[in-house]
Amino acid sequence: MDKSDGVVLVEFLESDEELHDGNVGPVRGKDHHCWWITRDNITPIIEQASVLRDGRETLALVGAAVGRATCCEGEEFDPLTGAIIALARAYGVNPTAAAMRVLEVLSAVKKDEPKLRIVDKYGMDYGRVGDPTPYKDANGVELRVGDVVRLKNLKSGRVYPPRWVVATKELGPFVMGIQVACDPRTGKIREWEVSLNSPYKEREAGEEADDGVLSIRSPEGLDSGKKSKDRNKKEVIK
Repeated sequence: MDKSDGVVLVEFLESDEELHDGNVGPVRGKDHHCWWITRDNITPIIEQASVLRDGRETLALVGAAVGRATCCEGEEFDPLTGAIIALARAYGVNPTAAAMRVLEVLSAVKKDEPKLRIVDKYGMDYGRVGDPTPYKDANGVELRVGDVVRLKNLKSGRVYPPRWVVATKELGPFVMGIQVACDPRTGKIREWEVSLNSPYKEREAGEEADDGVLSIRSPEGLDSGKKSKDRNKKEVIK
């Protein structure tokens, strides 16, 4: 790309012998089917953002808008910082305000991350509450560690009380009580119909299942007491 703001390099999706070859001079493209044109004569159909690096300079292209960020000599070059500044300028936003917004979003994501863990009475880890699994329930709902699901055996038709979705390093994610039927490689659960009963967001520190075999603990490993939810206590498989 020519470094002036007034020239844009256009690359065609398909080569055509009848196209005039504009791959000459200081402005060049690839595959010998390009052309350059003044920016004023271009109307973007789809707004697409691109970030390019040229040495210590970062260019951001958003439609017909261009944003630049240049790293001064003596400063350590950071491509991510350059991209944020260049994109902000291309969008006409103050780079500092844009960076603060990114920090706010990342901070909110971090706060929303579930930190509770499922452990057994021997201290073995059964996964972080909220972590994704490859499984879906009978209604297509994606299951996560800490979800409580109802079970129905497809062969016998028998309905079983709810169990927790868990995950271990050795076995990967599975539903307690039917681990052998769960295949984490394919996301399939054989011979069982699984339906979400209670989402992981309702789990609390100190909550128990399987007559106390499993419990929810905070990151510090401290539980908030034996305050199992009544509805889950009534529905434990014995």
